[in-house]
Amino acid sequence: MAQQVSTRMARRMAERVKAAYPRLGTSSDAALDAKTLRTVGLSTRRAECCVAIHERSLQLTDAVASGQDWADVLKSIKGVGPWTIAVFQIFVLREPDVLPVGDVGLQRAFLALYGTTSTLATVAERWRPYRSVACWYIWKTLGNEQLDSTT
Repeated sequence: MAQQVSTRMARRMAERVKAAYPRLGTSSDAALDAKTLRTVGLSTRRAECCVAIHERSLQLTDAVASGQDWADVLKSIKGVGPWTIAVFQIFVLREPDVLPVGDVGLQRAFLALYGTTSTLATVAERWRPYRSVACWYIWKTLGNEQLDSTT
């Protein structure tokens, strides 16, 4: 939900989703529908993507358990791309060395910290193998509220 919206707006939408679907995340029979997700502020495409991920969650889990690469499995869902995969790696899988170069917030914060004489990719090479951690600290300079797995 946080893609291409402010953290504040993402938190607000997440709270609305929790209110609309109190059993979401705790029960496999919690059914999502795009129309309701639209009423909490998601775009049509984002709502459809969320519904597809939810509806296919068991299938996705089984595919990964059977040896398929999770990134390939997620990419099979319309609306899931490189940014979503990178954020999933950082915040869900807790992988320490991911650099989401396409993240607008990260680019904005990097520019404020490093100026225009350096590129994110070049500077980030010095952060290996902890680029995810460095990104988190750079994102923190934006002053946004922290998103967590419960919102």
